[in-house]
Amino acid sequence: MNSARRILIGSRNSSFSGSTPAKSDHTLSIANNSLKPRFYHDHSNHHLFQIHRTKGIAQKFFGLPSSNFAPSPMHFSFSTFNSDVSTFKVRNFSNSVETRINDNNFERIYVQGGMNNVKPLVVEGVHKDDESVAGEKNLGGDVNASVGKSKGEDSEVEKEAWKLLQGAVVTYCGNPVGTMAANDPGDKLPLNYDQVFIRDFIPSALAFLLRGESEIVKNFLLHTLQLQSWEKTVDCYSPGQGLMPASFKVRTVALDEDNHEEVLDPDFGESAIGRVAPVDSGLWWIILLRAYGKLTGDYSLQERADVQTGLKMILNLCLTDGFDMFPSLLVTDGSCMIDRRMGIHGHPLEIQALFYSALRCSREMLVATDGTKNLIRAINNRLSALSFHIREYYWVDMKKMNEIYRYKTEEYSMDAINKFNIYPEQIPLWLMDWIPEEGGYLIGNLQPAHMDFRFFSLGNLWSIVSSLGTPRQNHAILNLIEAKWDDLVGHMPLKICYPALDNEEWRIVTGCDPKNTPWSYHNGGSWPTLLWQFTLACIKMGRIELAQKAVALADKRLPVDSWPEYYDTRTGKFIGKQARMYQTWTIAGFLTSKMLLKNPEMASMLFWEEDYELLDICVCGLSKSGRKRCSRGAASSRKGKRVDRREGFRILHNSLMEEEEAPDVICELENVQGLVDALTAVRWKRQQDAVLELSEHGIVLIVEESGCLQAKVYLKRELFIRYDYNARGGRPRFGVSLGHFVDCLNAFSVPAGQSISSLVQIQYPGPDMQLLLKSVDSLDASICAEIRTRIPDTIAWDYNFEPAGANPLTFTVKSAALKEAIEDLEWPGSSIKITLEPDPPSVSLRAEGHGDLQIDFMYYVNSELLVAFQCDHQASFKYKYKFLRATTSNMPSSVIKENRGSKLSIGRGGMLKVQHLVSIAKPSVSHPYADSVGYQQPSRIAHIEFFVKPEESED
Repeated sequence: MNSARRILIGSRNSSFSGSTPAKSDHTLSIANNSLKPRFYHDHSNHHLFQIHRTKGIAQKFFGLPSSNFAPSPMHFSFSTFNSDVSTFKVRNFSNSVETRINDNNFERIYVQGGMNNVKPLVVEGVHKDDESVAGEKNLGGDVNASVGKSKGEDSEVEKEAWKLLQGAVVTYCGNPVGTMAANDPGDKLPLNYDQVFIRDFIPSALAFLLRGESEIVKNFLLHTLQLQSWEKTVDCYSPGQGLMPASFKVRTVALDEDNHEEVLDPDFGESAIGRVAPVDSGLWWIILLRAYGKLTGDYSLQERADVQTGLKMILNLCLTDGFDMFPSLLVTDGSCMIDRRMGIHGHPLEIQALFYSALRCSREMLVATDGTKNLIRAINNRLSALSFHIREYYWVDMKKMNEIYRYKTEEYSMDAINKFNIYPEQIPLWLMDWIPEEGGYLIGNLQPAHMDFRFFSLGNLWSIVSSLGTPRQNHAILNLIEAKWDDLVGHMPLKICYPALDNEEWRIVTGCDPKNTPWSYHNGGSWPTLLWQFTLACIKMGRIELAQKAVALADKRLPVDSWPEYYDTRTGKFIGKQARMYQTWTIAGFLTSKMLLKNPEMASMLFWEEDYELLDICVCGLSKSGRKRCSRGAASSRKGKRVDRREGFRILHNSLMEEEEAPDVICELENVQGLVDALTAVRWKRQQDAVLELSEHGIVLIVEESGCLQAKVYLKRELFIRYDYNARGGRPRFGVSLGHFVDCLNAFSVPAGQSISSLVQIQYPGPDMQLLLKSVDSLDASICAEIRTRIPDTIAWDYNFEPAGANPLTFTVKSAALKEAIEDLEWPGSSIKITLEPDPPSVSLRAEGHGDLQIDFMYYVNSELLVAFQCDHQASFKYKYKFLRATTSNMPSSVIKENRGSKLSIGRGGMLKVQHLVSIAKPSVSHPYADSVGYQQPSRIAHIEFFVKPEESED
């Protein structure tokens, strides 16, 4: 047999343990017909690796004894471009399950396929004498490789904005620590606008991080952390520990006649107008700490003892028990971005959205110890209760408005629907005509007998970003903004709130505040800094065209108007009466929006997806007392069928499903194990969403990851015994939890060897309805399942795969060989280069990272591994290892056993397509119903396709 593969391990300019390097490089080439290794030598410096593998690809395919692969832990010894030698000990190398919280109620984090919640590989650097730790280096290139690489050149407006942002940087002891609120050279009385505000710095920090500049953000996080422990008093009273300052200023203090010292002077609200408490400062600090780790890959910062202590102090301050009856955070007026009296005291939406985000961040970042278990449990319970509270009681749309309009009042019972005793007369007249049919939003505040129906932009946008709202609510919020574009965006995005308070209401609520006159400042003014949050929300929900439209408005006006703080009038046509020019967060918000639009894949590191396990947590279920009763059921009680909002899916026994007239699709399938195998093949994360598209030709299931990886499972109608398609007005398309779908199907699977098959019926009644699964073998009992569907968060990418030239570049590899080759190419932080050579015909897969590892497939007529090959010119492209691995990591055992072969094609621009075939087992017994529909026994094959985008060239 002539096919061969080569394993090449090497590095340039390498040495080992300080010894003089030998002038050779070792290349191991192993052919199928020979067990003797042949060594090739050249004159580059050698590199020694000890690789621990239980059974590698060379051993499995070529019968090498296990002694050829040393069982020692992996150690790398190499030098960089200088002569200093370092030894690196790798930890957490394998892609296995990592448990961060040792309790059944807490989140488990898996490293299989997805990296959203997983820390990248970290290696510890050691001096050549192995006696002292030199520091830490991050090898998680897959996390931050694209940070700082913008697509396309900056426009002149962007260049001006970057220059202004750099000019606003504040230094402390020679190091950047933040940006001042405004840097107008013509402003002779800056008041506190020359200070560094925590909330104002957030868009600046994100702009720097997206550009690859992290030092200023790290310094900011650490110095504000030090300020947290300062003693603060207002009129001889000290607020609780953990309070973060609203702002700080760098002052120069004279030590003596010749020496001076820089000090940080924080403001915890004792100097602010109105003495407002900066509640949002600590929440924004936590959010930025997570963003820093996500965008840089440096998770060591959040693991530091002082950072963990500061994090716990903020959480303890927020989670302290009080008199409040509800999970929302109770605050005073002016405690957030709206820092003047505007009638938001109580439970404002902005604070709740930031609170929810901060809790989710903390849940990811807290180091699990015996001392933090109770805190993590409290976070989980609070998150579950808060999400239900906001989704249920803050949401208004046309349907909810009709419900409130008919509310009964003065209800005294545990089952009261009008829990807050809201009087229907509170519904403002403007709202009845303003709210669109297809949109909705979260109200600004909720208290006993009071609903603040104003639309607050930041709270609603951040509810989308954090998934505080349901996917349906998130889409509805953007639908409302689009429908009411003239009111909420107008000439300058984005209204801070709508509508403005005027006349007597303005006098009572604001106290006749001259700065908050109608349609000015916080009272209906337009704030350009909200642009970056709007952009992030639009990217998450697949509405990028809305963000582009808003950014285009800002692009035209902001530089001409000298980057003002806010705009006045109903449509934002005039610069604010008291607006500061060259406002830093206006500049930074614009830059962040532009960078997110250029690199939308980076946005996924800044928002959160729905966490269905979190929604299942209910503190009511933890009590053994019969007195406690869960209020969620009563809250969801409405006319008609009630669906528990926490429920992802449920299995019901000995019951029959309600029949609906003419469902969009009814299909029946036997032996669902083949379908389970096909769907499992595209499930590379524990929590994974999928989109199902139904048509007269069958079902397509689509899964995506970071805009760089897409998988499709094609289930043609011929796979089913029965397939009735009745949809009208377009092909149905809906989202489901892939994990729940597979788990439900598993409930219907028949153990291997059992002669009796199980016939399963799948129904999709129509839009906004649940996916129904039911066994139909028994006449007196059935197993039924309901899976909640939702509006897809994003539109699937159109990969538009086109051949790279006149002749396609394709090759087919035995499926088992492909899977083993990719597994053996595992290399931390590496990319995989796939090269096709026409002469000699071959395919090479090369891992390029800290050292090189290469596997070659040589094509010959009698080859048993590379079974087909077509290439008329040399082609080479790089792909992220984690995306390439996802194409084979869950390959079904049936594919490995049959070993038909997996086809790989490289299209225009380097797009890689990987195709597998999965057998759906033929029926073991016939069913009378099958004959009545003319069932013919066709080939029962499910097609699986993966599309992997190549890495961008550095040229």
